[in-house]
Amino acid sequence: MATLNEKLRILVEWAPLIGLASEISAATTPLERALRISAALRWASRKTGTPVDDEVVELLEAVLRSKEGQALFDYLVALGKDLASTEIDV
Repeated sequence: MATLNEKLRILVEWAPLIGLASEISAATTPLERALRISAALRWASRKTGTPVDDEVVELLEAVLRSKEGQALFDYLVALGKDLASTEIDV
């Protein structure tokens, strides 16, 4: 079982993620939420020490920030809403 000092160290180490979660919940649009999620993923990926996940997150964020990426994101969000509102007979 972790000691109080170990628990406090972990809390301090991961506290930025709590702030990022707050920013995610405060986002007002799906794109804004996705960009804030990518910031949280970027922060978490840097904790792994593996460059591959850092690169993937950076590339995905760059796509989201591009005009074409935003158009694709908007399309996928609209498609998801259409699918969610469609009744499926089983």
